[in-house]
Parts: sequence; C-alpha cells; structure tokens
Amino acid sequence: MKVKKLIFNGQELAMLFQAFSKKLFIRPKKGDIYSKSNNSNDNSCVFYIQLAYYAILKKEFQAAYSQGKFAQSNANEAWVNLMNKVMSASNDVDIEMGNLEDYYETVSPYWF
Repeated sequence: MKVKKLIFNGQELAMLFQAFSKKLFIRPKKGDIYSKSNNSNDNSCVFYIQLAYYAILKKEFQAAYSQGKFAQSNANEAWVNLMNKVMSASNDVDIEMGNLEDYYETVSPYWF
C-alpha cells in the first residue's frame, strides 16, 4: 500500500490534535492515518497517511496559509513549519500494518 510517511514530535502532534479537534482541518476517518510511536524522549510518532487523505490535508494546510490563518495565531512560525513538514512527506511503500495503530481510533474519542 502506498502512503506518505511523516515523523512528528510531541509539539507537532499536539498541534495536529487541536486542529482536528477544533475542525480547522478536515478530520481523518478510520483508515486515513496509521501511526507508530517512536518511544523517544520527544514523544515523536511516525504517521503513515493514505494518499487520498494526504491530498486533502495538504490542500487544507495551503488554504489556511493563503487565508492568513497561521499569521492570525500566536504560533505562526510553528504552523508554517508544520505545513512545510507536511508538504515534504516522503513516500513509503513497505509498511507493516500489524504493528500500526489507526490514528482515528486512538484520538477521535477525545475530539470535541
């Protein structure tokens, strides 16, 4: 299965969670994002994003940037850095589904 691979640190994960929680970006559905903890000091996590949802997320980031939403926040630089990271996702075709968690199932109960 072809997916986009991204590694997010704890701060970036928190920003994404808040964005999805507040519906700033279209929320992923079951099967859109799979994740795996790196078990590291920075609480980083590897995301494997289905190509169809990646296209949506990328478009959402670009729209938010174009509309000046990042500049209106008190974390403009952090949002721009996160957007740039999303835009530079790498392809990864060799994922093992058995040891991955569905991001939606993990976090959706905590969304408002």
